Amino acid sequence: MFKRIDITNKKFGKLTIIKMLWNYKKRNTYVETLCECGNKKVIAVKHIRSGATRSCGCFLSESSKKRFTTHGLRKTKIYNIWNAMKQRCNNTNNSSYSTYGGRGINISETWVKFYEFFLDMNGSYKEGLTLDRIDNNGNYCKENCRWVTRQQQANNTSANVIFGGKTIAQIAREKKIGYWKCWYRLHHNIPLD
Repeated sequence: MFKRIDITNKKFGKLTIIKMLWNYKKRNTYVETLCECGNKKVIAVKHIRSGATRSCGCFLSESSKKRFTTHGLRKTKIYNIWNAMKQRCNNTNNSSYSTYGGRGINISETWVKFYEFFLDMNGSYKEGLTLDRIDNNGNYCKENCRWVTRQQQANNTSANVIFGGKTIAQIAREKKIGYWKCWYRLHHNIPLD
């Protein structure tokens, strides 16, 4: 017969032994444990004593989460903006790829990693702003990007028609007339007033 050692109420890692469970047939000793997280688990004593098991599994889950969480900003709007930028430039299945990556718009090497993008652009970011390239034919990089309102960004698309240095939308807002009315008058040389 093997010697029984009672380790009830002893602590090993995050586990406290709450009950000894003897198994004479298999000559193994098991214990019921209470983890710091509140879970109860039955574990072989040899695994506890060797240090192979130090929690109910919650420690592994916590450490894995920490290991794979590099910045903790994945659910933020600025992360989603960065990710959308990457998709437009790199994902051939993205619906906007043809007007970005498909026409040669790239992301600077430093911005391939979110954290570098965040360091460069977070200081000037405000809720409701969008990422805009100053030169519409230039790449996404710190020197060519800024945060603007949707209205400002709409004025900087390659689809805009420019009259006298302004877009039709800008002129229509200034003259307080509808966009299509402004477009028609400009294209047919009809005065806007």
